[in-house]
Amino acid sequence: MTHIRGPVDWWDAIFDSYAFMNDELVLYLGDGTKRKMEDWGEDTVTTLRHLVELDLSAGDAIRVATWGNRKKTEWFCDVVKI
Repeated sequence: MTHIRGPVDWWDAIFDSYAFMNDELVLYLGDGTKRKMEDWGEDTVTTLRHLVELDLSAGDAIRVATWGNRKKTEWFCDVVKI
């Protein structure tokens, strides 16, 4: 379940890593692509906290949420381990 309110689109991917820089959260995927979460204030901090708590390793299967009809090839807003 995501902390993001409103319409979300969930899709599956393979986790590689993540980084938090310049108040943006970047999610790197196993296929060599990346998605970002802009500085959406507390929502970005909450998603970062989720990633830390999940204790993911490269190669883990994840389900990724994209919010508000944003392109899932560019953006994400939450992650869960599957």
